[in-house]
Amino acid sequence: GAGAGETQAARLSSTAAVRALTAAEAADAKIEDVLLALPGHAVTYPTFEGAAEAYAGKLDAYQSARHGEYSLGGAYRHCVVRPEDLEMSVLSHANATEDLLATDDRKTTPHAVAPGDRLALRVAFTLPSSAYATVVLRQLTQQSFSTTRHSELTAAAAAAGGGTKASA
Repeated sequence: GAGAGETQAARLSSTAAVRALTAAEAADAKIEDVLLALPGHAVTYPTFEGAAEAYAGKLDAYQSARHGEYSLGGAYRHCVVRPEDLEMSVLSHANATEDLLATDDRKTTPHAVAPGDRLALRVAFTLPSSAYATVVLRQLTQQSFSTTRHSELTAAAAAAGGGTKASA
């Protein structure tokens, strides 16, 4: 865990005190405590079999003829993040275009929503920086992360007339 007053940025910076765990320590570790190194010269890279090959050459994309090689310190990201303050509820409503909740761009709470035969899922949670809400929603709804699956869904929507139109 973090020390008193230690920020998440400090815990995940390239200067954070990290080390590879022994097999015995790994057996007792929580998945939320596992960090992945982002490429850079100041991070401790994983030592498991295949790790060196996985990281090799990843900085090549950050070189340019004008500036030469960039000097990236690197950082760490949690392998798994669990959302905090997770709340879910189902709202019954009648109108598909009616505002159901206040949002960032509509600060006022809509009037009372009339119950109806339509259902909406309301999800609220808190994530740290560098974590993605879309990943949480995919996990909650058990949707695939597969590019192939998303291509199939896009093609099916386009065939049904619900696809996006490209402009020339």
